Amino acid sequence: MKILALLTFFSTIQSGSTQLPAAPIMPFVDRGACPFEGCVYRDWKAKRQVVAYEMWDSRASVRPFFTVRPGETVTAMTGVVIVTAAGRARIFREVSQKGTSRDFPNQSVTVTLHPNDMVYLLTYHGEGGYTAWFRGVLFDLDTSDFQQPDVPGAVYSACVRTQTCKGEVLEYPKKVWWVQIRNATGQIGWTDHTTNQDFEGQDRFGLSQREADQLVQQLRELSPIMAMPSPEAMRMEQRRRDLYSEFRQLGDNALPALREDSVTPMFNSEGMSRWR
Repeated sequence: MKILALLTFFSTIQSGSTQLPAAPIMPFVDRGACPFEGCVYRDWKAKRQVVAYEMWDSRASVRPFFTVRPGETVTAMTGVVIVTAAGRARIFREVSQKGTSRDFPNQSVTVTLHPNDMVYLLTYHGEGGYTAWFRGVLFDLDTSDFQQPDVPGAVYSACVRTQTCKGEVLEYPKKVWWVQIRNATGQIGWTDHTTNQDFEGQDRFGLSQREADQLVQQLRELSPIMAMPSPEAMRMEQRRRDLYSEFRQLGDNALPALREDSVTPMFNSEGMSRWR
């Protein structure tokens, strides 16, 4: 892979082939990554009991080291995102993207993608941004103007309405996120219990769970009204937009609630603008 990457440093990668290129080797290990918009390593507060292990590599013997109790604050020092299955995106329009090779730091490379090229998606960084892989080279790819798959949790693609999508995300990558934590006594371990159900404090833009619950309740109350394409529903449109704009700043805090109740369908109501 390094030889292939080196050959691309001083030239633009060209491709018009519709053949699926060789996939990146899995798992893809991204040390130091923080896998969502607003993700931050700092003091985190445990919401429930969490076990810390001596190391993160599941291929080795991983033994419990210490336990974090509910309400206890630990310092999240760094993390490792392990992509176990790459996502895929197909290109519709030509895209040129400058990036830096991770195999040879500080070496610039320009990747030119053509219609029907297949790109593999690895670490997600938020706001549609991924570390992407194409023919042996890693680079940053913005998929915010790509059509998204019809799966739970996917954002709506505004480019579909305007027919300006640069590509289509066929499937999202699958990952495991391990975080190195240090407790008050100085013990350092690793945990893969890293969701907003385990800790609070991971999202610099996030609200507290109480504030997130209040906003979800407001969205839930709007849902029956928004399901009807009535004059009142249209008057509520601006309120809906304001609430959703605020909701998008929550990070992961509100997502579990939205996936479990009837709030999400209101953003796809018949007769209303479909957006997220």
